[in-house]
Amino acid sequence: SSPPYTPSSICLYHLNAEAEIEKKFSNPNHQVPDKPFIRMHHSTWFREYLTKDARFEVRAGRITMQEFIEEMSRSPIALDVNSVAEISNRTLEAFGLGLALIRPKLTIQYHNPLIPNFHYAAVDCEDLSDFKALSDSYIRKFNELKDNPELIKYYGKNGRQWYLENCKLEGFVSIFVDKLINLKDIGIDT
Repeated sequence: SSPPYTPSSICLYHLNAEAEIEKKFSNPNHQVPDKPFIRMHHSTWFREYLTKDARFEVRAGRITMQEFIEEMSRSPIALDVNSVAEISNRTLEAFGLGLALIRPKLTIQYHNPLIPNFHYAAVDCEDLSDFKALSDSYIRKFNELKDNPELIKYYGKNGRQWYLENCKLEGFVSIFVDKLINLKDIGIDT
């Protein structure tokens, strides 16, 4: 039988992303934008929908990882939308930057759980295929956060802590070595 959770964690996709995130962490020049912002370099049906919704600022086109992290770090609030996979690097980068992340509730499980409305602001929408309801939910969450610096800090701090314990290389490796692998089972006496 399969385990009740994915017995691991997730790390950043780009080799140098961790260093870039640390350079931009706690950007003192954060400014809450007038409307929620998302960059996309490939389209999904919901992302296409957002390009036609004037309540969102959607930028298209590929940029470098460094430019992407710089762009994300300008606002204390980040958006992520499910795409090819439920979780994306954008979620991890937002956590690493200490941003308040707005995204759909994650169903994927990790060794250390990601808790909605603790690590990130979960949109209140059960049917993710109802793009109007989903986009309305993003707007409600964005408006709830933009005028509440304490709530922004709350999500940013909790997401950052999860990132440090699970996504930075030391934390990622520690989950395997210290928590998941019994070294004695593989012949290593500690």
